[in-house]
Amino acid sequence: MIAPCIWEFVEWLPDKRRYPWKEGSVGGSTIFVRLALSIRHKQFLGVVDGQLYSHTGGGSNLLCLPNDPIWANYTTGDTKSAYIYGSEYQLEVYPTNKLFSFANAESIHDHNVPCAVCLTRQPAVVMMLPARTQCYAGWTAEYSGYLMSGHYGHKGKLEYVCVDYAPEADPAGYRNEDGALLYFVQAACGSLPCPPYVNVRELTCIVCSKY
Repeated sequence: MIAPCIWEFVEWLPDKRRYPWKEGSVGGSTIFVRLALSIRHKQFLGVVDGQLYSHTGGGSNLLCLPNDPIWANYTTGDTKSAYIYGSEYQLEVYPTNKLFSFANAESIHDHNVPCAVCLTRQPAVVMMLPARTQCYAGWTAEYSGYLMSGHYGHKGKLEYVCVDYAPEADPAGYRNEDGALLYFVQAACGSLPCPPYVNVRELTCIVCSKY
């Protein structure tokens, strides 16, 4: 099975310690986050989580929470502080024009989004290229798909992420419970140059590695 994949777009920084959770090196390999259930070289499986779409505060990034959390000291009451919710695909406006391949899931609308933390087979630089389905010369394609993010009209903010062309969904999460909601990203001409971009066309993406 090929699962959906996610990668956060990170510009090259001279000091990567500013983002120690985004990528790293272990035993001659590079760590990166993928939205996946069953892929090789995975370190742990989990679920994608973020801020509720209707909340104005809290974090804007998506996290891959493991399926086996370990607790420390905790309270038993609601402290009205920060929250984290699950995530769901939102595809209700695409009933006939299905952009995704559904080879790995017949339906993913309102389903929860799985993830995995993975290792490359050798040291590598990994990046996500928006608006591309092919890597540039000298780079190796890991997967390609569509750019997704939060809805422009929602109060909650989400980063842009790359979701695999043939996504999977968490089979246990199909109940439309909301949370962090992922939508296709369309080009908006104006300050965005058109051409080469085309107004309201869904943007592709690809994750590339350089060994």
